[in-house]
Amino acid sequence: MPPSAPAWCIANGVQALDTARQVILHAGDGGFTMLLGEFMTAVEHKLPVKVVVYDNSTWGLVHLEMEGAGVPPSEGASFPNLDFATFAQACGARGFTARKPHELTAAVDAWLAEPGPAILHAVVNPDEIPAMPHIDPGQALRFGISKVKQAFGALTRRG
Repeated sequence: MPPSAPAWCIANGVQALDTARQVILHAGDGGFTMLLGEFMTAVEHKLPVKVVVYDNSTWGLVHLEMEGAGVPPSEGASFPNLDFATFAQACGARGFTARKPHELTAAVDAWLAEPGPAILHAVVNPDEIPAMPHIDPGQALRFGISKVKQAFGALTRRG
């Protein structure tokens, strides 16, 4: 189960217990997409959960897991996303988007000021490596092997 799955359930549950306190959920695009219905639940029950969706158009943690095993990411591990701000609007909520760093402050301010549930669609660099809680030396070695394989694969495709 992706990290966003239990987080969504917990966020909605905690927000239902106390709608006066702000619950903010941070989700990757892949995990969020798998559980779009949970946002619709927040809208239906008027839970003012704020969700920031980090959009790198890829299964980022899946890539890291593959690379941690020494395997370059395979085809099908990237995908085009829906517009998450438009999805929020289609559900009857508000959606905001930040595609460039200079747009972030205004988008966050508007997103947090929204009284009901809202989504902040944050487009991020797909090449940025997320911070992992711990990496052992074997994983680091296999990550390096994967990167070398990717580099050689790119060279042979250009060929």
